[in-house]
Amino acid sequence: MNSRFSRRSFFKAGAALAAASRVGIEMGAFEPPETHGAATINAPVEHAPFQRPANIPPVKYMRDSIPPAAVPSMQGEYTDALVPDTCDLEERARLFVDYFLNSITVPELMDEPFNRGRFDLFPPRLTLDGGGYECGLAKYREALPLLRMMSGSKKGLDIDQAWAANILKCIGPDGLCYIPLVGRPWDGTGESYYYDDIKGKNVEFYVNLMTGEARLLGTLATYYENTGDEVWNRTARGVVDALNKQAIVVEDWAFFARYTPFYGEPALTREQTQAAIDSALQPTFGETKHDYPEHIGRIVTGLCQYYRVSGYEPAKQLAFRLVNYMRRTKYIEEWNSHFHCVSLVIQGMLEIARVAQDQELAEYARRSYDFSKTGERMIALPQIGFFVNAQGNASMEGCVIGDMTALAVKLTQLDMGDQY
Repeated sequence: MNSRFSRRSFFKAGAALAAASRVGIEMGAFEPPETHGAATINAPVEHAPFQRPANIPPVKYMRDSIPPAAVPSMQGEYTDALVPDTCDLEERARLFVDYFLNSITVPELMDEPFNRGRFDLFPPRLTLDGGGYECGLAKYREALPLLRMMSGSKKGLDIDQAWAANILKCIGPDGLCYIPLVGRPWDGTGESYYYDDIKGKNVEFYVNLMTGEARLLGTLATYYENTGDEVWNRTARGVVDALNKQAIVVEDWAFFARYTPFYGEPALTREQTQAAIDSALQPTFGETKHDYPEHIGRIVTGLCQYYRVSGYEPAKQLAFRLVNYMRRTKYIEEWNSHFHCVSLVIQGMLEIARVAQDQELAEYARRSYDFSKTGERMIALPQIGFFVNAQGNASMEGCVIGDMTALAVKLTQLDMGDQY
């Protein structure tokens, strides 16, 4: 705006989110319809256009029927005010929900988000891929209730309903949240090592441990904290118990041998378990199949988020074992993976240091954060928020801005100095 002041609407949330809506037992009302209204790339639509190819069946989920559960929604007051025309974080949150999130989900697929775009093509287009569940949905679902609390946005509340129902439909009998492949042929077909466990197999459901389960625990913690609904508490406990069964525990440390376990996969034999332990003791850093510390950093954060709202001890115990493994490999001291992976591990360590009041671990993580700003082994320009684990002419991953900001916040929460 040209003026120095602007009139904005502000939202003041109540003490907690209100459980004003529920997802039902029978999910027929949430099943995606077979057809979608005609739309072109240039049409002013609420959601991105999507037309299911005739040869693709409906998505097959782990469960058809789910228990009723409360979905977080806001209570609060709206006011208008004339304020300086500067960057306002509440307004940025509202713009994200109203104009970005509400345009990139597919109602026919329980509001699965598009994950990437091709703007080098004409016309430009959004693409569905494996990251819709593994990255986009996992992260957006955790943030959405908090963004609504922050901004008061009520646009697209059907997305909140669909995503809450999606969680419950994807929970398997073992407690893990399974990503469906039937009806989603764009998923699980990548060349990345991420998919090694399911390549060439007739797999209908698989698990992404690194983001899918980890971010899910953050979502479930937010749902439970703000609704008090025991369905979310039981669901989160089931995830934690299943992760404990998936983990390979050695003395006081633990790790996960499989990145993407699939439903019905046989348990590791004694020989396979020992081979995995031998490999874990000499991990290959840098986003490789055997970069085990990278795989589990986010899981620690999720476990701690849930422990904070529930006090469920198995969550804290597993988080400490995973941290002990990462310390054993000196993952955040070596800085051999890309910046975003290492900074997420530091976040996990600070999360458990905060909930367990572990000052020694907090200092250990703080040293690596401080080192990341020195530029000794990476490009570091703290003045403008530019960090790359490289030298020379290198580009930064946008996630790093969020990581470094979140780490500074966590350090202040731990009373580790006003400089943060």
